[in-house]
Amino acid sequence: MTKQEQLSTVAFINETACIGCAKCIKVCPVDAILGSQGKMHTVIASECIGCKLCLPPCPVDCIELLTIVEPSLSDMQRSSHIKRRHHARQQRLARQEMVASSLAAKRDYINKAILRTKKAALKAEK
Repeated sequence: MTKQEQLSTVAFINETACIGCAKCIKVCPVDAILGSQGKMHTVIASECIGCKLCLPPCPVDCIELLTIVEPSLSDMQRSSHIKRRHHARQQRLARQEMVASSLAAKRDYINKAILRTKKAALKAEK
């Protein structure tokens, strides 16, 4: 290991054992895990902060922590990078929530319109 390198702890997913439950993705504070429901997942090692939050939710224990050698960053640079990743995740989650609530509002509007149409049809039949 050179002066420009350091040891870091990162999560590793055994992709053959992964069942694609996506529970690890939901808890990662920096979005370092990629995958989708029903598909295998993988960790972006350069983004993983080794927080271990992904370990408890995994129902098949396919995640382990490994020590790797990576380029050395100052504490300030690493902290700044982690904060940016976490902030980007928070923004993504807020956008998803906004879309979900917008869809719920649209669904509610359509259901009310259908109800009004049914009531009008019943009145017309009388």
